[in-house]
Amino acid sequence: MKKQPELISSLLESETPPNCEVNAIFLNAINHAITEAGLTRKRVVSRMNKSLGGKSNITESKLNKWLAPGSDRDFPMTYLPALCWALKSTEFVNALLKPIQFRATDPKGQNLQLAAQHLKLAKELTEKADKLMTSEIS
Repeated sequence: MKKQPELISSLLESETPPNCEVNAIFLNAINHAITEAGLTRKRVVSRMNKSLGGKSNITESKLNKWLAPGSDRDFPMTYLPALCWALKSTEFVNALLKPIQFRATDPKGQNLQLAAQHLKLAKELTEKADKLMTSEIS
């Protein structure tokens, strides 16, 4: 019988690197999230600064430069949580994670993943117990 190749449980375990060039997709996703949120860029900046305790000096001009395609200034990842809060969304984070086939999940999603893992383990343990109960004593 021919041995089946093992499936890689995660692209993080793969020796073949995925295409991780996501800048254009990421910027498009942020711009889409801003539109969906119905906020002006000025309001986004205000909310970002508020979430940073007022200590950061993000300006509308800076945000525009970070979000412009072809700009030589990338969006600073240290501001990503502030942007998520300002836009009430993490969808654009998924654009960053897409090449490695991951998604940002909230606590409910994390609990569902954990529950699925526990159900799988319970099934495996039940099958082992059934085998033990039906096996003959040596």
